[in-house]
Amino acid sequence: MKKNKIILMALSLICIAFTACNDDYEEMIGERFTVQPEYNMLYASYTDMWFSASTDPTYDYQESYITAAGTGWKITPAANWVHISPTSGNANSTAFEQNPAIARFTVDDNTDAGDPRVAINMLQSTSSTWNYSTPITVNQSPASPYVNTIGETSFVVPGEGGDFYISFDTNDNWDIYAQRYNGTNAWDWMSVEEASGFGSRTRLRLILSPNDFGEQRTTTLYVRSRTNSSLQAIFYVTQLAPNIQVGEGNEAVVIGNGAAELSFNVKSDLEWEAQTYVNWLSVTPTTGSTGTTQVKIVATPNDGVEDRTGYVHFSIGGTTYKNWSQGFSLSITQRGLYLSVAGSEGTDIPVVTMRSTAYTAEVPIEANTKWKAEVDPSSNADWLTISPTSGEGNATLKLTTKDNPNTTSRVATVRVYAGDSYATATVSRRVSVMQTGKALELDQNTLYFGDKASTMQVKLTAEAAWTATTNDDWITVSPTSGSADATLSVSVSENKGEGLRTGIVSIAMGDKTLELSVVQQGKMMVLNDAPLAFESAGGKGDIYLYTNDTWTASVENDANWLSVSPASGKDSAHVAVTVLRNNYPYERQANVVIASGSGKKYTIPVQQAMRYLRANVSSFTFLGAGGEQGPLTISSDGTYSLSNSASWLSVTKSEENAYTLTAQPNTEGKQRTDTIVVKCTDLSEGTLELKIPVRQVSDVTDLTLQRYGTDVNWNITGSDGFSVTLTSYSTDQNWNTRGNAPQGISIRHRKQNGTQENKK
Repeated sequence: MKKNKIILMALSLICIAFTACNDDYEEMIGERFTVQPEYNMLYASYTDMWFSASTDPTYDYQESYITAAGTGWKITPAANWVHISPTSGNANSTAFEQNPAIARFTVDDNTDAGDPRVAINMLQSTSSTWNYSTPITVNQSPASPYVNTIGETSFVVPGEGGDFYISFDTNDNWDIYAQRYNGTNAWDWMSVEEASGFGSRTRLRLILSPNDFGEQRTTTLYVRSRTNSSLQAIFYVTQLAPNIQVGEGNEAVVIGNGAAELSFNVKSDLEWEAQTYVNWLSVTPTTGSTGTTQVKIVATPNDGVEDRTGYVHFSIGGTTYKNWSQGFSLSITQRGLYLSVAGSEGTDIPVVTMRSTAYTAEVPIEANTKWKAEVDPSSNADWLTISPTSGEGNATLKLTTKDNPNTTSRVATVRVYAGDSYATATVSRRVSVMQTGKALELDQNTLYFGDKASTMQVKLTAEAAWTATTNDDWITVSPTSGSADATLSVSVSENKGEGLRTGIVSIAMGDKTLELSVVQQGKMMVLNDAPLAFESAGGKGDIYLYTNDTWTASVENDANWLSVSPASGKDSAHVAVTVLRNNYPYERQANVVIASGSGKKYTIPVQQAMRYLRANVSSFTFLGAGGEQGPLTISSDGTYSLSNSASWLSVTKSEENAYTLTAQPNTEGKQRTDTIVVKCTDLSEGTLELKIPVRQVSDVTDLTLQRYGTDVNWNITGSDGFSVTLTSYSTDQNWNTRGNAPQGISIRHRKQNGTQENKK
């Protein structure tokens, strides 16, 4: 029974793995199967893998389970961008138990665009008796395509043709295109080494043939991605029009008057022709091809005086460009008989300036003939000699002068001519020679000094003996003579007077005299001379002096209540004025006198107010019933006393400098008065007092107030028995009870409704 179960299990496993087993595994005998003792199997669970173009091996991987029975196994990678771990293993399963191994697949990033890439990796048996393999395919998507330029994108090629390189970077298959020019295919005159390719950094050589079109031509190159044609690198190509160059740069040529043979290299982008229309010039060869050709131009002698100019015309053309209109005309000027002195050939007369001392200067003579030189006799210039006095061709003429003792310049003319005499000369030139006089200059014309004794310097430029003098006794100069440049020191004594003073220093040399002005500031004083006002309490003030002089400050008439400090000084200062307390009942005034060292006096009045004593009320009036009034406020800048004589009136202090007056009822039947005397107590002399009258009317005075509108000025002074009634009024602006009120007046106050009457 056990044996049958084993056979059935083996048969079942064989049926499951039948496709992976060798035909030797089983043998059919009738209706029964006989299981061979060897059992081989190799199986991968995942054989077709896909990856994106960009991956992270840590997260982006795929796995295949490898089941191997009876054999070891290995996986052979098909591409270096595929990585497998592990790549081999041993048998890991039996007919009864499976324990597959895990093979992990990762890939590198795919930087190429275009088609996906594929790697077919083979899973193989390592058994020597069982040869079996199966593929595991790894696919990876392409990268996004790009095309980028590298380096220059604009190219200029000469008309003779040439080559240049373009560089670009792409990860895709690419093709290159050229824009048509004037309806023609640019590839007709331009070629490229490669017209297509794939991937990475690429450098292409482009070759341009000579430009026989006759004008500048341009095209644009496009390197395009095959995957996405809108992705492209763009290059701009310009080929210049055909050009011809004679010599170093088509420059004009000047030759002497003799016969001459000139050689030039003619460099042309196309075929060329040369011709001339003057009989004194010839050119060989007269034609040439692309590239560089040596040309000879021959000139015959010029026997005339005037220069002459001829042209050799070089024209270019080619197979396409037939009109030969483009080219260059080489200008050749042949000198006639010429003579140039100091660079001047025409009627201009150059001027050679010489210094005042003995001196030699050189001027160039350029000539192609014999010449003579002389000092014009009309110049009467015995101070000028020349050397040489004759010659041929180019030379250097030396001009020598004697010392000029004067300060004025002098001029002479030198004549150079070709011929026996200046009058019959074929060509002649003149040069003016000017010798300057002796220089005498000051670097400044005026010196400005302050009032103090001081020294300043001035620079003197002199080329001969000189003297310096002054007629002002307050000015000295040093040195007083010399024979060359010098620095003069000019000194002034102190200016003790007021205002500016001016003087002159004269510098004489030969026939010339310079005057140096000297200006010195005098003494000055500016001060605030407005009156100073002080209160009686005294105090301090300032007098501001702005001066460059000495000064004194004093109090006029020796007013002992006024003092100044400091009493003397020098230059600007503040003088403090101190005023003592005024203990007198009158104003006082004195003067402060400021005297400058130059003798000028300034008077500043100083005023001080008298002591004051003031009261806020000039009189008081009480009714017969008495009562309180106040406050009586006293203002003073000193001490004072307050007194009165009547016993019915008392004065008491309520607060600082304020007093209350209290009157007793008047039972005497008549008016009574008193006087409050306020008196300064700290005066040095005299009296300062206030008298404030106080009146109390009789208690029998009757006053009845009737209704009225506005009482502007109501005065109750009058005869005995005077009676006034005031009831329910609006405004009483000035009710005056002052004066000698009559005896027996009764004052009654009523309410407006008349229900109450108070008798005082």
